Amino acid sequence: MAIDPLARKKLNKRPVLIDTTFFHFSAWIAFFCSLYTLYLLFNSGSLLWILLGSCLLVVFRCITQGANNVSQSLYIPGFSSQLSKSILWFSGFSYFISSMNGLIDILFRLPFHDKSFLLFPLLISACFFAGASISVVQVD
Repeated sequence: MAIDPLARKKLNKRPVLIDTTFFHFSAWIAFFCSLYTLYLLFNSGSLLWILLGSCLLVVFRCITQGANNVSQSLYIPGFSSQLSKSILWFSGFSYFISSMNGLIDILFRLPFHDKSFLLFPLLISACFFAGASISVVQVD
């Protein structure tokens, strides 16, 4: 008995993490930490805020609409689809780096003399932010 190709495709489809509450929570926390980094770059007079701002626009669309829709909207006929995937992965990488930078800056502004106890929560949040940044830009 042969399996219908559409049924096989449905069986092999991996679960999408976009619908979970934890994904949304960690993605939005990381996004707000990235916005804080964008604010810091803008105030310091660096021109990197333009690059980070455009990457965060892509990430915002990925969080709200899904990476597949954003990848299709970034596709330019005549170019490889690898270009849109590269833009998504670069945006995800900058999203992770800027969210960690924002979180570290926020944590080190806390009025504690000894900040060594913040290492373990920072490592845990780095894992959450890395997972959020990977799953935000992951295209099926």
